[in-house]
Amino acid sequence: MFGKVIYYDNDRIDEFVSLITGEKRVSVREIVHSSEKGGSIDIKVAGGSAKENFSYSASVKESFLLELAEFEKMLANRDDYLDFYADEYSLDAVGRGTLVKLWGNIFVPEEFDLHHTIKKFKPILVSSMMLDNDFDADDIMAMNVLISNDDDIKIPVVVEYEDHKLCSMLNSRYLSCTFEEFEDIEDEEVTILARMAGSGAIRNTKAYYDPLKDFISLNRTFRRSMERDRGEGLEPLYLTEDYYKIEIVAIFQ
Repeated sequence: MFGKVIYYDNDRIDEFVSLITGEKRVSVREIVHSSEKGGSIDIKVAGGSAKENFSYSASVKESFLLELAEFEKMLANRDDYLDFYADEYSLDAVGRGTLVKLWGNIFVPEEFDLHHTIKKFKPILVSSMMLDNDFDADDIMAMNVLISNDDDIKIPVVVEYEDHKLCSMLNSRYLSCTFEEFEDIEDEEVTILARMAGSGAIRNTKAYYDPLKDFISLNRTFRRSMERDRGEGLEPLYLTEDYYKIEIVAIFQ
């Protein structure tokens, strides 16, 4: 079946493949081919023919569907992999570190939209601060620290699998679509390949996403100093029910 890959953490999957095969992964970026002895081509020229060697180079085009299919073949019959499509399993019985393949609807909490907007318009915000006399160099430096790491935005997501909730953090660099396109798939069922990040359900009294830790990436001391006065949009996010914590490595349809 021809599917569509929406998210693919190739760095994490490469680690898993290396662990399975016992060999380090090699990233092939370009293939150079040249004719060997006896492999020349016959070119017709005026008055006869001539032999000429040839060579060419080609870039390797990534195929996430192919890589994902090959990875799933490696996982077959392993004790640390459970395919929920093939059999029924209880999430409470799945141990930490086990890879699982299951289905469900996935969505980004609305509260995260503010964070994404800040990231998206960071260049405009910083430029405005530099042109405004009310902001000094320290203000501009603080802005850059608070909204750094633009290429690695951590996106909180909640997966609805049957009667369960599973929470994870996605890295924006591994999305094969725009953030807006990703938000639009929440009404569509997707297949998820993930690593269980814990054993059993986590109480809903524990936040599944904390902007001061997961978005701004402040150190512990600075984070504690801001706990009492977080400001709008920086509150931790909770669910109304217990949830399971997972590390998603691939999302596809």
